[in-house]
This record gives sequence, structure tokens and C-alpha cells, in this order.
Amino acid sequence: MSTQVDTPPELAGGTFESTLRSQAAKLKAELIRQTLADVESWVKAMQHEYERLHPDRPNDRVIADGSGWVYRSDQYSSGEARIPDSEIAAYETAIRTQYYEWVIPAFERYLLPDPDALNPTIDALRTIESSFGGSQDDAQNYQTSRLALTRINDVRSDMGHWAGDFQVNFIDNFLTPLQNTVVNQAAAAKMAREVLGLNKLAYIAQRKAILQLLDSSIKALGELSKDKSPSAHTWATLIGITAGTVLTGFGVTAWVGIALISASTIAQGLSPDPKTETNLAAPTAQEIAVKIADALSAQSNAVREDEDTVMAMLNTLQSGISNSRTKLGELAVPKPNLATATPADVTGGHFRPAH
Repeated sequence: MSTQVDTPPELAGGTFESTLRSQAAKLKAELIRQTLADVESWVKAMQHEYERLHPDRPNDRVIADGSGWVYRSDQYSSGEARIPDSEIAAYETAIRTQYYEWVIPAFERYLLPDPDALNPTIDALRTIESSFGGSQDDAQNYQTSRLALTRINDVRSDMGHWAGDFQVNFIDNFLTPLQNTVVNQAAAAKMAREVLGLNKLAYIAQRKAILQLLDSSIKALGELSKDKSPSAHTWATLIGITAGTVLTGFGVTAWVGIALISASTIAQGLSPDPKTETNLAAPTAQEIAVKIADALSAQSNAVREDEDTVMAMLNTLQSGISNSRTKLGELAVPKPNLATATPADVTGGHFRPAH
């Protein structure tokens, strides 16, 4: 699995912020325009405002005659009365200034989390991983670019000039476990880095999904008409993280739920199999607005599920590390017997020159 997760330029920093704000403003303007321009949307708005201003007349219905004038009717009986122009003007003002004030703030919530805010932690874990990173050759020599860690090989060579129980114990129960421990610590850092990379990928997917929602919503509004059925304009949350397992490390066994989605998906447009699609098309602007609000809720739930999965991964990793600290050569190295040997132990033949 590729673990390098780069935020696409269009979803990063100021570019994403500018696009989101401008598209959210366009969506709000389109909702207002279509509520006023589309007959069904307009009549629905009239009815809402009429009921709000006339709570004592719950059975009245706002209708439009052939000329487009708006009337009210008591239980659809005769004696229709024209709604005063001043009242209609108040309805229009309410639509322009109240109906859709939630739209821009609702989308601005998705300016955060910023996927790139995880970069410093991911980079730090990569540094830790490289600091511990290394491998062993056929002669059990530890290969690393870290000068301090190459002393493992020097000590192993030096111990070849000695014999006795302490010499065997020092090599088998200290040097060899130490080599494995260093590699396993690198593996633990690598796993933590990969999990945070998945977290970042989930946030990137969310940003893409939000921009897709804005685009699809604007298109759905553009096709409102009482004379035709609106075309389907679908939207779906993008799968961020799904279940799986990975076995990592040389001596360490750490089971962690891992994503089936990989960083290479970004290059493919972040379009794995989508969750249940939502058709944003509807007969009126108000109904489209409700679908938009439902879609935002679905997206928030989806990324929350991804965050819960990441948290479970990190908890599992932490538990694995904690358990491994008591296992020889995994993430902990016990003191060799030589560390606590008395002069008598040494002179007693447990540690002596080989020749």
C-alpha cells in the first residue's frame, strides 16, 4: 500500500477555501433566485410566509391564477381575496434575507479539518522511523546510516573475543534482541504514520465530496421547472476507511484495521465505490435545500465513522506496543547478566578471553 498522501492542489489551502466560499455563495444565490422564479417554489414560499403572518387562518391556501396573480382562498371556497402587494413584498424580503442564511455557514464548517494540518506529525513519525530504520545482513550485522546504531556491530565483533556464560547471554539476550527491537520500533512508527495518512486521506475525501455536493446542488437547482421532471443529480459520500488487517514488524505482531483505499486513489480522482447515492433533484427549491442539508449531515456522519476507525487503529497499535514491551526482542531489551555481574562472577570463569 502506498503511504505517501499528498493533498491535491485544488483541495489544499487557500484554493479550496476560495472555491468553497464562492460556490457556497453561488448556491445560496441560486436557491433564492429559484425560490422566487420557479412557480411551485414561489407558491410554496408564499404559503409558508402567509401561515407565519396569519396563524389565525390555518385553512387558507395560497394559489396562483392564470395571470400569475397570487390569491388566498378560505378552504378553496369562493370569495378569493388578493394578497396585498406590500405583503407579497415582505414575503420576498424574507426569502432574500432569511430563508437561506444557513447555507454559507453550513459549508464553511468544512473548511476544517485541514488535511495538511496532520503533515507535521506525519513527518515527525517518518523521521523517527528513519532514525530507527535498518536491516540485518546474513552475518547478523545491522545495516543503518545512524552512526550511533552501528556500534551494535562493533560490540558484537568485540564480544567474539570473549567466551563463557556471560558472553553467550550478552549476545543472545541483549545484542540480538536489541537489533530486532530497533527494527520493530521503526515498524511501530511506520504503522502510526500510515494510520495518520489514512486519517488525512479521509479529510481529503471529505473536501472533494463537499465540492461535488455544491456542484451537483447548483445543477439540480438550475433545472427547476413545473413543465418538466428534473434530471437526476446524484451525490454520495466517498468511502474513506474500511475494515481490514495488516501484520507489521519483525518480532512485533500488531493487528490494526487498515484502509482498502490507498493513496493512489487520489490520482484516480478519489472515486472508490461510493456509499448510497442521494438524488438532489426535487420539484421545488425548498425540497432541494432539505436534501442538501441531509447530504451535509450524511457527510459529517461518514467522516466521523472514519475518525472512529482511525481511533480504533491507534488504540489497537498502542495496546500492541504496550504488550510487546514485556516480550524479549520486540520493543524491550532486558539487562544482560553481565550488567549485574560481581567480580567473583567474572573471575569465576563466566566471562573470559576466548584465547
